[in-house]
Amino acid sequence: MQAALSGRRFDPTRKRGDAALERAGAAYGTLDCKGARAAAAEAVLAFAALQANGDSVDDELRRAYAYELLCADTAGDADAAFAAASRLRRLGDAPDQAPTGVSEAVWQRYPALDATAATLLATVRVETSPTGGTVWIDHRAVGTAPLVAHLPEGTHVFATAVGGGAAALNATFVNWGPHDVVVDAPAPPSGRLDEIRRVVQRVRAQGQPPTGAEVAELMGLLGVDRLVVAVSGTNTTGWVLPGGSSDAELVVEAGDIDTATARLVAWTPGAQVAPTAPVPAEGTGDPGTDPDAAQPWWVYAAIGGAVAAGVLAIVLSDVSSSRQRIELTIDPP
Repeated sequence: MQAALSGRRFDPTRKRGDAALERAGAAYGTLDCKGARAAAAEAVLAFAALQANGDSVDDELRRAYAYELLCADTAGDADAAFAAASRLRRLGDAPDQAPTGVSEAVWQRYPALDATAATLLATVRVETSPTGGTVWIDHRAVGTAPLVAHLPEGTHVFATAVGGGAAALNATFVNWGPHDVVVDAPAPPSGRLDEIRRVVQRVRAQGQPPTGAEVAELMGLLGVDRLVVAVSGTNTTGWVLPGGSSDAELVVEAGDIDTATARLVAWTPGAQVAPTAPVPAEGTGDPGTDPDAAQPWWVYAAIGGAVAAGVLAIVLSDVSSSRQRIELTIDPP
């Protein structure tokens, strides 16, 4: 629900990748390199799928490969260390510079190599399911499936995004082949949350307050009859949905989120619309550099029409921020 209300599709792949990366760091911190490598490998696949789907995950991939490199170096596994270093160079802005967390001494032990020199090349036929997906191999887009690739022997990461789904897998080749690889990316389920997400995305794309019909559509999907919306960052509006109506009615305008919510909770038919005021900011930094900077991006909704029971805070529009906050506050009856 939180992802839908912020205009994003809930993506269990990211949740899985974040959790795996956290486990890798915890294991490495306790010198459990076996656990760190297993968790880092899981994170790589999750973030490779997200990368194929258009997400910016280079930082996460670099962290995962750094754990793999450090642990492979500790174990004396030169092949795995060279492979991790190669992926780090591919993902780095400065390929010759040691990545964060990797010492210069370790980095220099695994210089860039010509992957095709004196190395067996395997012929690999790649398909996606559904067919026609963009194929990524070792974090580079190489074309649309079906396709044929010639790859050095060893393990490679294959990923695709097609039909609304994304997936990644490892495949290892030790002879010329030909080999067949199918990356299966089943589409995520669609339902009420997806409908909510689409309405939110449409409103955000407009860059202006929603219409009464759009608010009514969102309220119907949420199952609420009072809603506070902050879209532009300069105006906060409160809406009610009369029974049986297909258009929500604007009844409150305010800048202060708490004031707008309080006025909507206390609103009764026939009450006057409150004056507009600037939206107060949360945070004190520069929105361009500080993730805690002022972010006027709230939407409030009363749950199930029982306004006195609580207020649900949701996101309709963020303003150049990677941080989003969703709260549920329930007051005792």
